Amino acid sequence: MGKRVRVRYAPSPTGFLHIGGARTALFNYLFAKHYNGDFVVRIEDTDTKRNIKEGIGSQLDNLRWLGVIPDETIDTKNQDFAPYQQTQRLSIYHDYCNKLVEGGKAYKCYCTVEELNEERIIQKAKGVVAPRYNRKCLNNPSRNRKEFTVRLKIPQKQKYSWIDMVRGFVEVDTNDVDDFVIMKNNSIPTYNFAVVVDDYLMEITHVLRGEEHITNTVKQLILFDYFGYTPPKFAHLTLIVDESKKKLSKRNNGELLQYVKEYKDMGYLPNALFNYLSLLGWSPGNEEELFSVSKLIEVFDENKWSKSSSTYDVKKVNWFNKIYMNKLTDDEYISFTKPFYNSKYKEKNKNNDWIEKMLLVFKPQLEYGFQIIELADLFFIEDIKLSLEEKTFLQSQKSDVTIKSFLGFLPNYKEKWEDTKIKNLITDVKNTTKNKGKDLFWPIRLIASGQASGPELSKTLELIGYKNVLKRFGDYEKCSKK
Repeated sequence: MGKRVRVRYAPSPTGFLHIGGARTALFNYLFAKHYNGDFVVRIEDTDTKRNIKEGIGSQLDNLRWLGVIPDETIDTKNQDFAPYQQTQRLSIYHDYCNKLVEGGKAYKCYCTVEELNEERIIQKAKGVVAPRYNRKCLNNPSRNRKEFTVRLKIPQKQKYSWIDMVRGFVEVDTNDVDDFVIMKNNSIPTYNFAVVVDDYLMEITHVLRGEEHITNTVKQLILFDYFGYTPPKFAHLTLIVDESKKKLSKRNNGELLQYVKEYKDMGYLPNALFNYLSLLGWSPGNEEELFSVSKLIEVFDENKWSKSSSTYDVKKVNWFNKIYMNKLTDDEYISFTKPFYNSKYKEKNKNNDWIEKMLLVFKPQLEYGFQIIELADLFFIEDIKLSLEEKTFLQSQKSDVTIKSFLGFLPNYKEKWEDTKIKNLITDVKNTTKNKGKDLFWPIRLIASGQASGPELSKTLELIGYKNVLKRFGDYEKCSKK
């Protein structure tokens, strides 16, 4: 790639780390690491009215939890290009803005908001689809006002183009670009201006960002041109959409989890989410889906970035997480899931051995940590409630035979109520009744747990406990005779 690859993820702390932002950061990270380059996180916090107190912490903490680790940011040891927070770089922007004004590339604009709105109304009345600034202050610079903005003087009848790493050749005519504001009247730079200064001074070589920034690129290229700087290479990543093909937005998408912290709190594993997000807009070129971070860094090829939108599939996220959950050792799995169990059931006074057995019985099916709360409820229900269909099934002749046989053998296992012995009990029932499959397992499971499916039956019965199983079968017998 020639010079050392340097990329940046530049969030605004106006909200928490969103899935879309996380995907952008992750692609930047993988691209940088693939080329042994640097991944920079720069905080673009000049929109001071919209910044939230926890915004910066959410971005950095959740990126690091996800495994997207910055080489340089506001709290890293490497401070060669500091400061990494825009509100701490204001004097730098002022200097660069003054150079543009002195060179005739930008000019002060004294127009008030009211004047700008009035001009917009006039242009619309004339049928102008996209109203633009009429250059009043460029053509008549003498104004007696203290407050002003600074606008960039856009060159006329020129074309700017770039080879986008995702989209290929892109060209824009400057006649479609307005003289946009680069410095607001409160001396705060606008995004398109500050980002060019920062990218140049921080030696950013590649800009990987969402496709919504395409319209900003020509503005930034003009600024790079005015300063005489070589611009970075651009890649505009395609949209992430939900299953209804709507853009994944912070403002809609119903109950869909959209913030990285939500996945952390719900008990998703960071490497599972990392793996899934890496496939939203990139493909290895084959059917392979499961990758370690080191493998992704090795194979991450910009030539395989997608040119079409990617669908965010919650079921697929859960599938990935389930795969990674099953890869945990039993000790790792218990340590990970026990806090979720304790958040609801700590006061149930179950011993540690019971808790660990219970957690492990769900390991093959658990999709995320928080799910254990719902699954574990099986062992704490007080009243078994069956559907009409389930009650009808239990009243069949085969079910009745299974139930009576199970009750007959049950006392023989009172002192040996453990998984392997309970398997023997079920085998006794099978051999005696000649029932199998649904006719054998359903009656036992429905009466003992109130559910038609669940973990391995023998382990489920062990955890429910002999006394509870005996009581539930006794209660069923009493009810069935009424």
